[in-house]
Amino acid sequence: MKTVIYYFSHDGNTQWLAERISAGEMADLCRLIPYKEYPRSKINYLVGGMGVVFGLEPQIAGLKFRPTEYDTVIIATPVWASSFVPPIKTFLAQYDLRDKDVILVATSSGGDATKCFKALRKRLTGSRIVGEYSFVSPIQADSADVSEQVSTIRQLIGSKA
Repeated sequence: MKTVIYYFSHDGNTQWLAERISAGEMADLCRLIPYKEYPRSKINYLVGGMGVVFGLEPQIAGLKFRPTEYDTVIIATPVWASSFVPPIKTFLAQYDLRDKDVILVATSSGGDATKCFKALRKRLTGSRIVGEYSFVSPIQADSADVSEQVSTIRQLIGSKA
């Protein structure tokens, strides 16, 4: 069984996490890159949050890996305005993940990912959600809890191999 991680990362936390989950070729990595980059300043939170609130779907660069080639898909997203980021929304609008096993991963700087997961589940009707994992500032934390959750995800995808 093959696994791929689709992720968007602005501040590096989600990328850091995706790389740890995929280490040792556990999963292929596919970064979602919007054609128009988000600002690298405090205005990012305003621009990103507005994108979520207004339901924007920014154009993203072509994918290195297509979901049709995989049995399990991991969606990794920062939490912006209590939801998933617009590049993930674009990806979900363009690709059908019905009948796929899906693992949801969210990173935040301290907020709750409950609403983010609820919004993702709503968009993923027909997919089998096999896990939901929330991380708070994983780069800074790099704690036993982070390692334990990463290990749990790796075991889950490893058991599907």
